[in-house]
Amino acid sequence: MVIRQLLLCALLFVALGTDDTNGNDALGLFRETIPIGVMQLSDDRVDTVADTASILEAEMATVAWDIDEENPTAAIESLKQIIQSKAIVDQQFERFIQLRTQLVGNAIQPVERLRIRQFLRVASILIDLSGRLRYSMRDAIDRTAYACEADLKEFDQFVDLLIAQQVSIGAMALSYVLFDPEPQDDLEPFPDETKAKVLELIAVSRELQVMRDLADFIREENVAPELLVLAVEAIRKLGLPQDARPESGAQIPSPAITAAELHGYLVKADLGVGEVGNQRLDLLQWLQTRQQRGVMGDTLRVAGFDVQLGDWLLMRNPSPYNRFTDLSPGLFTHVGVVTAETGSDGIRRIVIADLPEKGDHIPATNVDAYLRRTLHFFFMRHNELAVTRKMAEVAATVIGNPTQFDLTFKTERVAQLQGKPLAGRLLNTYCAGFLLLCCQETSSPREEFFPIEEAPLNANCVGNLERMGLSVGKRFVSPTGALFSSHLQIVGRREPMYEPGREVREAIFDHFAGRLTSSTYVPSPDASQLLIQKLAELSKYNPLLAKALAKANNVSEHLDLEAAAKVAVAVHTLDEVADASAGGFYTARAAILRGPLQVGPNPRAEEVRRAQRRMAAVNLHADLNRRWRNKEITPRDVRMTLVDYYVKLGCKKLDQRFFTRELSK
Repeated sequence: MVIRQLLLCALLFVALGTDDTNGNDALGLFRETIPIGVMQLSDDRVDTVADTASILEAEMATVAWDIDEENPTAAIESLKQIIQSKAIVDQQFERFIQLRTQLVGNAIQPVERLRIRQFLRVASILIDLSGRLRYSMRDAIDRTAYACEADLKEFDQFVDLLIAQQVSIGAMALSYVLFDPEPQDDLEPFPDETKAKVLELIAVSRELQVMRDLADFIREENVAPELLVLAVEAIRKLGLPQDARPESGAQIPSPAITAAELHGYLVKADLGVGEVGNQRLDLLQWLQTRQQRGVMGDTLRVAGFDVQLGDWLLMRNPSPYNRFTDLSPGLFTHVGVVTAETGSDGIRRIVIADLPEKGDHIPATNVDAYLRRTLHFFFMRHNELAVTRKMAEVAATVIGNPTQFDLTFKTERVAQLQGKPLAGRLLNTYCAGFLLLCCQETSSPREEFFPIEEAPLNANCVGNLERMGLSVGKRFVSPTGALFSSHLQIVGRREPMYEPGREVREAIFDHFAGRLTSSTYVPSPDASQLLIQKLAELSKYNPLLAKALAKANNVSEHLDLEAAAKVAVAVHTLDEVADASAGGFYTARAAILRGPLQVGPNPRAEEVRRAQRRMAAVNLHADLNRRWRNKEITPRDVRMTLVDYYVKLGCKKLDQRFFTRELSK
């Protein structure tokens, strides 16, 4: 602790002497803390990075909250400060993540494994900080827009700033500019020139979430033809959603807009010759090909960059599984492989093939639809084209294959399939094992893809996993392991976005994982879970019962249902506790920031229940509510206090359910 404090003081001294941060001491301090080489990694250094990241996030949140909505010039300057801070944080992350390939030379040594974990901790802190700054930037953009709306010249300068800095969250915040107000609002619509600027901002933003707003704008009546062309061009630069697969189920969201619909609008656009008219003709030709044949070629534009057949998708979502091994904290929790598929309608699509925990076959999902499932992801690509093409070929071959999710996480089962025909074969593995299945059919050795093999974090974790019905096999690899390959390049990623409910869930998951490595897990099924366990035991001798249980729980009938039932006790309870805590947070935050709900005459039962939950939350957090009403605290203070409360509440429930005996010793 003393070393950490001395380091923080020394770095603060250096930061105060730095001239290129425009007086932002927190930003200068933060920059000096980031390790520039693997030898600078240490537990004290990581803790210092966390401290300075927290200081910087708090300062930028204050800047966003203090924006003067009556002073457009000052508002823009404050926004610039936040934009600069986030840009530098992202630059630091891009520089730091390059150290990933320098950590594998002697990874079997304990000190090197420790540095790998320290590297992952810093990377996780930087990702989280970037997301939090983006969250504050959204508030700042909203307040700056309000400050500038009275003067179109100032508003246009404000949008120009966002375009120049390619602020993706700005595209989401300002998409409202495209839509004319309702007549009863007595407001003037923005001129077409300003709408054109916002469309330009959307085109450079890489923000997928604005796609539906773009589609709604295109469907508006009396859209100027020039704006229509700009909107369609923005969709092309972001990545036109592919037509839904004929085989897709109702659970897959429909595309925001299709090539055929866009083509129909553009055909009707009245444009003569000239630059915009020629652009319209080019777009029409492109759309006609997409609607008739699908995606031709090996790449697909999505989120503002091109994914390629054979790319690996690494997703980052809250999960307890990313802290069980000695590559902890894991940055990624699920994976997929980009491949091509021609559907029964004759349309060719670029899809993600993966092996999910639920279900009983290898699904294919349009890349653009798949990416809606996560707030952060990486695409990684092998540096040899022949290798990527072979992996895409393997992934395409096994689409629709029956699967059995491997609760023992053994990679030997995958190795036994090398060189064998895979079409129609039962695949018994897990998500990262699917990556192994694809890469082992290439000419490259496994170590090019997964240079670091993993093991459980400690013996205590091994015992607890066994009590849960899980185990970690030899030569285990995780989604995070691929990050350390020097043969895999990061070719695209989505900017992270902080979300407080996600923070609550992730903290509860991390607490559970931490308990598994430090305490004793005590299986504690409730009555219904105990019944399912008994049925799972009986299903070993009754194929019809096994099939019925598998169908009811959306898993393969080949799965070890007895082990799965044990896992479900922990996983289902963990999800319930995390979801309840996140839901409690949202109810409490709304109750405090917005006040109790007013219920009208003859309310529906759900409205009454929601109003009751709001009022209960106000009473539960009476002191926090009082401080907010008295303007003693900011919305950030409310959020952080409630996040802390509901995280602790969820962790306490898990301790009482699964670790009571250990804690009572």
